[in-house]
Amino acid sequence: MSLASDVSNDAMAQRSCDTNIISVDPSLELRFVFEPRKETSCCLQIINKTEGIVAFNIKINQNKYSVRPSQGTMPPCSCCYVIVTLQAQEAAPPNMRCQDMLFVQNTSITQDLESRNGEIDYQELFEKAMADKVVDVVRLPIVYVTPDQ
Repeated sequence: MSLASDVSNDAMAQRSCDTNIISVDPSLELRFVFEPRKETSCCLQIINKTEGIVAFNIKINQNKYSVRPSQGTMPPCSCCYVIVTLQAQEAAPPNMRCQDMLFVQNTSITQDLESRNGEIDYQELFEKAMADKVVDVVRLPIVYVTPDQ
């Protein structure tokens, strides 16, 4: 599995799948239309299903993908759209089989922390939340398809 170097084993040990905090769309896999030497993007929707404020942090192999935004906070019962971009690759993997994954870490936060929106240190926030075992992780396999599929 190709993972971002900063995705720790602790993050992978946390719960995966659709959680009580957020859901993601698409929910089964993230699909990229693969064309050699072309950058391609897809959209991911994160939905806060709670009546509280949620922080999210996206982990992915940064050598192949970029994410905008990669972290943030979401008000109660809201959604956020994230653009995930596959950087231009010279060739497709054998048989179009990609072993990459995207991880959406999420945790509930307090109103006073959210009010400092521009000052949140997300790395510190998620390290502390993971130590307290209050981080949920949604895992999405990444799939490449051809334009004619």
